Amino acid sequence: MSVTQLAQAQVLQSKSQPSPDVAIGLGVASKISVEFGSTSGNTFTTNAANNSAKTVVIPSGTNTLQGIASAINGANIGVTAKVIPSGTSYALELNSPTGATNSMRINVSGDSALQNLLTYNPAGVKNLSQTTSPQDAALTINGVAMSSPSNTLTKAIPGTTLSLTAKGTSELVVAQGSAQMAKNVTNLVNAYNTLNAKLSTLQQGELKADGSALRTQSQLKGILTSSANSTNGASSLALAKMGITTQKNGNLAIDTNKLQAAISSDPASVAKLFTNGGTGIADHLVSQIQAMLSPVGGLNKKVAAVNQDITALNAKKSSLEKSLTAQANALVKLYSQQNAQGSSTATSSQSPNVGNSLLNYLP
Repeated sequence: MSVTQLAQAQVLQSKSQPSPDVAIGLGVASKISVEFGSTSGNTFTTNAANNSAKTVVIPSGTNTLQGIASAINGANIGVTAKVIPSGTSYALELNSPTGATNSMRINVSGDSALQNLLTYNPAGVKNLSQTTSPQDAALTINGVAMSSPSNTLTKAIPGTTLSLTAKGTSELVVAQGSAQMAKNVTNLVNAYNTLNAKLSTLQQGELKADGSALRTQSQLKGILTSSANSTNGASSLALAKMGITTQKNGNLAIDTNKLQAAISSDPASVAKLFTNGGTGIADHLVSQIQAMLSPVGGLNKKVAAVNQDITALNAKKSSLEKSLTAQANALVKLYSQQNAQGSSTATSSQSPNVGNSLLNYLP
């Protein structure tokens, strides 16, 4: 790989001011408009992918170098502003994004003093000085020339991110990361154990009278033992060779030394066991869990059935409550009638006894 040029941003610098906090102009609210594009001589062509002008508002009373820098940075338009020493005074420095198509054209409306300070048109008035011109990175990989607006390349070599830091020629070796592979396998085992433990808890608790948790466990365990998931025999045997074994409680245990040795000796086989175009262990686990969680999967069917049972029970509860209320009202009415009859045919000491016996039937 040979890098002949690094990507860089355009850097513009303002005229000097005696202090970062001295007022510039009358303090009238102003607006800065920034466009990005390509510059060729005195010609400016807007960036096709970023052709809309970016706007920064300078509120009234913030007309200082520091106030302008804060407003530009706070607007998040892709321009970075900072106040820098310039001899015995200070200047405003503006940095565009990197890349040849990110040259800046700046217009200012509002305070005339800010217009005289910040207006910059490659084809016209240039009140800012360009200290660095924008450019793309230029390089060749295996003799193939390419360019990039950024020093971070994600597509030059598939699956690899290149970070360019200096010009020159380098020999680049791309190898599989054994540490990352071991970490990925460990993460998978930990996730499996967490799910297995949750299913075991459900079997002993909320789903004790239901076989769904046990069925799910059996289906997942079957993926670990099925020969269809391994080119080297049963999956359990292949897993054992790399230090992954099943415990009595269904959890998986890892012998990290064996796992690392397996990855070091044959990383391709380890990767193929877990991810193999949809037929690896991890592939099957994902497919099985997604099927369970799908709208027509077993879990959602079970949830729907339970919800139907709850609806039916609530309907029965409502019906029972209405029935009990009607019975209570009938008893109260009967009590009132007998109490009224008792008042005319019996002594006052007998009526409460009749009422008390009826009240025993009320809820």
